[in-house]
Amino acid sequence: MLTDGRRVSVINAPAGSGKTWVLAAAGQAWAAAGLGRVIGVTPSQSARNILSAGVPVSYNCAQFLGHLPGQRGARGPVQLRPGDLILIDEASMVATPDLADVITQAAAAGAKVILAGDTQQLQAVENGGGMSLLADALGYARLTEPVRFRAAWEQAASLRLRQGDTSVLAEYDQQGRIYGGDPEQMMDAAAAAYVALTLDGTDTLLMAADHALRRELSRRVRDDLMRLGLVRPGPAVTIADGAMASPGDLIICTRNDHSTEAGEPGRTLANGDLLRIQAITPGGLLVRRALDADPATGQRRWTDRHFVFKNCKDAELGYAVTDHAAQGRTVHTGMALITGTEDRQHAYVALSRGTEANLAYVFTASPKTADPAPGPRPAPELARYDRRATRPGGPAAPAPADAILQGQAWPCWPGYWTATASSTPPPRPATRLSLTLTTWPSCTRSGPPRPPRPEIRPTATS
Repeated sequence: MLTDGRRVSVINAPAGSGKTWVLAAAGQAWAAAGLGRVIGVTPSQSARNILSAGVPVSYNCAQFLGHLPGQRGARGPVQLRPGDLILIDEASMVATPDLADVITQAAAAGAKVILAGDTQQLQAVENGGGMSLLADALGYARLTEPVRFRAAWEQAASLRLRQGDTSVLAEYDQQGRIYGGDPEQMMDAAAAAYVALTLDGTDTLLMAADHALRRELSRRVRDDLMRLGLVRPGPAVTIADGAMASPGDLIICTRNDHSTEAGEPGRTLANGDLLRIQAITPGGLLVRRALDADPATGQRRWTDRHFVFKNCKDAELGYAVTDHAAQGRTVHTGMALITGTEDRQHAYVALSRGTEANLAYVFTASPKTADPAPGPRPAPELARYDRRATRPGGPAAPAPADAILQGQAWPCWPGYWTATASSTPPPRPATRLSLTLTTWPSCTRSGPPRPPRPEIRPTATS
């Protein structure tokens, strides 16, 4: 890619394939050859902190382009020179206007750009899709082996999940990675499992698709930790969303603060940093910041030095995060709450964060209190079409949905996803899946016996 002669080159690779490492190696080779400066760009400050370990001169997009709150480019962008190499990590999460501005500036200065990301993971919350457009137009290089996962079966399974092959869920179930039950049961089970792993010191990430579920999971975890005496009931402070935090709690910083040194020389506080409250003082919260887990043991580590965190309103309880916030993270164990409303990209991100285990806690009944009967409902448009089809001279009526779907539920696992929009069995297309949750099927398992599950188990409904 360094010698392909293109102004812009794309690396489109699956989760855990070493994209950041490859970018750093490319930068080192470019610098060693004396071709020019190497500059890293990322969508967030936390991603910048990761990339800077291999690319020391790195910026988040707002810094690189000179944005101020509500004012694009107000400070002016970083000035480039001919021969500079711009390395954009987590490029799928970069907003399209920012991506276009970086490339335009590089082209005007005679610099080269290499983007690395995954078009099959989540895109930028606002104006996303720029990397997908570039990958389609320019082609891309791909890293084929997801080295993050220690289990060989999971390396192969994650690639099938990435492509939307729903039959791979049977393998996750066979390995004891999927649990199903009603919403309350699954939220309690996920919170209890997180607490158990936290007591063991394991670096764990609990994920949900939206902020409401994230807040509820964090509340349940905190209540459990308080009952166990690991979080003190007081003194307490009010943080974002009106939640309370006290010594022993984990909180997540929600705003970059370049004026606060976060426990290490030269390392400032970043949006997404996980902090542990040591004490509450008149000047703010005395905290330590979480480091990368110990690579040998998977144990969570913290900075040796504590520091004062003053802006309590710029923090949330840190026991659970959204799937968007989780993207790019690597932990020992990943735990995902699946409600049935998530698309494939959410499920893929949530089930690809852990090196040792990735677990799904699946709602097998509708969480909507207004829906007394679980399961999908036919769209009103179908009923109108059926009425038209019965008129003389109207188009032929399609086969009933139940006839199309008969025998087409794949695969058999507690809380399985059932295709609702196609009669074609897997493999499924790589675009968004239409997924709904249904109750447990009665099915006969074949193959080797599955590993034993933990104590917490849902009650089958059929």
